[in-house]
Formats: sequence, C-alpha cells, structure tokens
Amino acid sequence: MQARQRALLPIVFNAGNPFLVKGAALGGITMLAGFEIDVTQAPAPGSRV
Repeated sequence: MQARQRALLPIVFNAGNPFLVKGAALGGITMLAGFEIDVTQAPAPGSRV
C-alpha cells in the first residue's frame, strides 16, 4: 500500500493484539493502542485526526 501511496498514516485502536501489531510493523504503519477512553467516540464527527 505504501508503494502505491495509499497507506494510512496511523492506525488507532482501543486495544491491540499481536496480529495487528505484527501487521502494522511489517507494513511500516504507525499503530496507536491502549487508551483510557474509547477512541472511537472521543473525536467529534468530521474531525481530522
């Protein structure tokens, strides 16, 4: 995906697992996980993150 310039900048999860971490690492994509709040509900609709 990155070679075609179609990759996401970061991937944001409430919780991660080893398979998600390995995929992000192999793909060279930043992964953020383990927040105290529900990150799917925190940003206002239409926000750029």
